[in-house]
Amino acid sequence: MKSFIPASQKLPELTIRACLLAAFITLILMAANMYLALKVGLTFSTTLPAAVISMAVLSRFKNSNILENTAVQTFASTGGTSSAIVFALPALIIVGTWANFPYWQTTLISLLGGLLGVFFTIPLRRALVVESEKDLPFPEGTAAAEVLKVGETIIQSKKQNEKKESGIGFLVSGGLISAAASLLINGFKLASGGISHLSKIGGSVASTSCGFGFALVGAGYLIGARLCLYMLAGTIFANWVLIPYFSASPEYASMSLSDISDSVYTTNIRYIGVGCIAVAALWSIITLIKPLYEGIMASIRDHKANKLSDEDLMLRTEKDIPVKYLSTAILFIAIPLIALIAYFIGTQPIQLTGGKLFALVLFCVFLAILIGFIIAAIAGYMAGLIGSSNSPISGLIYLTAIIIALVLSLYGSAYFEISNESQELVNKSIVGIVLFIASLVLAMAACANDNLQDLKTGQIVGATPWKQQTALLMGVAVAALIVSPVFNMLYNAYGLQGAPLPHPNMDLSNALNSPQSNIAAALTKGIVTHTLNWNMLLLGGAIGVILIALDYVFKALKWPRISLFSFSIAIYLPMDMILPIVIGGIIAYFIHKKLKARSNSEEDFENQKTPGVLVASGLIVGEALMSIFIAGGIGATGNQNFISLVSSSYGDLANYVGLIIFIIGLLISMKYMLKRFKLN
Repeated sequence: MKSFIPASQKLPELTIRACLLAAFITLILMAANMYLALKVGLTFSTTLPAAVISMAVLSRFKNSNILENTAVQTFASTGGTSSAIVFALPALIIVGTWANFPYWQTTLISLLGGLLGVFFTIPLRRALVVESEKDLPFPEGTAAAEVLKVGETIIQSKKQNEKKESGIGFLVSGGLISAAASLLINGFKLASGGISHLSKIGGSVASTSCGFGFALVGAGYLIGARLCLYMLAGTIFANWVLIPYFSASPEYASMSLSDISDSVYTTNIRYIGVGCIAVAALWSIITLIKPLYEGIMASIRDHKANKLSDEDLMLRTEKDIPVKYLSTAILFIAIPLIALIAYFIGTQPIQLTGGKLFALVLFCVFLAILIGFIIAAIAGYMAGLIGSSNSPISGLIYLTAIIIALVLSLYGSAYFEISNESQELVNKSIVGIVLFIASLVLAMAACANDNLQDLKTGQIVGATPWKQQTALLMGVAVAALIVSPVFNMLYNAYGLQGAPLPHPNMDLSNALNSPQSNIAAALTKGIVTHTLNWNMLLLGGAIGVILIALDYVFKALKWPRISLFSFSIAIYLPMDMILPIVIGGIIAYFIHKKLKARSNSEEDFENQKTPGVLVASGLIVGEALMSIFIAGGIGATGNQNFISLVSSSYGDLANYVGLIIFIIGLLISMKYMLKRFKLN
């Protein structure tokens, strides 16, 4: 791939002002993202917001450049993605292991896990970003690169006093559309955020729903039609086959349609999705073994070349942090990691000493690093496939909790002195240890999930990988400092569903949901206490195996290959999240078809695709920035309806108003996507 800035050109990247600006952006994005994650169980990718904010600030400096903007974006987006730790850590409060979020333990989990996640992305960069660029679109990383390139065009035009079409209009148009829609729907509450319909077919219930999120439409446009169609197949299978099948059970006869659908989805469909994702994850590891090995070997060869020959012989855009520093850093991190896990185990109900404590600590450290690397590879692959915002990190935390709980349930009890009186305490100790390690693994996976997007951005614009990787490490360190204070502030203000009240007489109606932590806690307790129903997980796994076999049939027939991840993810995620993505993919298909018909050449076609990429990028950026504004307002006022103009009695009319806003936004977006683009 040809970089925007050639490897032969050297520009300032990781400057002091870039680091200071990035640190400030990191703190804002992480605090906002943590609140949203705890409240609704979702996070947004901070890659694009960080890029836009950086571009807006640094463009005011005459000597700024695209690589400096890339460094800011890389640094700041890492801090934002570290907020995914909220998917696991609250489980320790839910199961009663912690009473609050202790500063040093929470900080070290986020810091050490995040640093390892960055280190794991270094050998993964070649395998997933460079070698798999045709298979993995990295939608947000690509979109961020387009944003940065537009910013560079504007900066250069200003320097030359030229008034040329920079493409910023397309980006701003998409941003305004999604930001306005988000403000009307999520801020002013003038419309609903989606529409749904439940159908009763005999004794069964079928569910259909579609959200009105323009960021998801933008992600679908960047993903493309093929992967989106497999996501459509997955969500149809989940909502029109699986839900009707399970809802026919007599146990649901006295429930309302909405309660039936919610119950079936929560107790069955999500676990089927987790099982299917688990098989997809294991299969991806098998298929990634060769490119991962080749990537590691290439890194070692590059290190030797850098050591034995003139450094200038190696391209700037190919220089990672050397392997010798990488291996040394991982060994260095193992020391505080051992101390952290030893301290935590020492606080559990069953006290261990001497050889048993040492053996269990080493065993847990080994599990954390091994599973962390594997999960980081899976998370990075999924980020490349469907984007960081839509990557089901929570599904990976469930998978991690299941694996670690099974291992410690089978072998961990041997480290404890077990008697009839202490079995309950042993189980509580193992549950706490499982969730603690799972939190470390999640910190690794979350950073890998977003960091590879950043490295993809760097590949496109021509950044220096080792400088990006340094920025990633700095971002993790800054973000780790505020995790515990933000956690405790939100927990003490609102409380957590399923957890003990932090203060007596609190109103639980405003408690934060933290759905992923509740599911992780339930899975872990179920496995350790042998009360988990495995039927749904195994059914999902069986579906995954069938799809793998079917994919080989498609390959033999030379048909389009099946995307197992896309199908599995669509089972796990609600339909109201999947359909906007599918709509974006369908729009991309028809836009590209029309553009190709009017293009004179392949080069002209690629040029005419630029408006669509920019508008789609704007759709993601606009909603993300508006989400930050709304989240900040909620956090500042403590009122979820701080700018609401309509009461909750608005009624069903809000659905149709939301649909009208959605359709109008789509039509305006498509109009800009079809405009001709003339950069010079």
